[in-house]
Amino acid sequence: MGKMDELKNKAREALTEHRDKIEQGMDKAAGKAKQKAGREHSGKIDSVLDKGRDALDKFTRGDDAPPAKHAMPPEEPRP
Repeated sequence: MGKMDELKNKAREALTEHRDKIEQGMDKAAGKAKQKAGREHSGKIDSVLDKGRDALDKFTRGDDAPPAKHAMPPEEPRP
């Protein structure tokens, strides 16, 4: 198992262990965003919240993590 797999497994374990706190934080952030933006953007905020929950579900289930917008290039082998 490579370093990236080890890091991925550690991240998955941490997300699974602290899932409740993460979801509470997401809900709190969405609530604050709705307060600031008002009703006009409420649907968009809910949509982003749902996508965040879906990504959390996917990653903690063991599926591949959703691709990042700015993914890091693969590591080059060291001599």
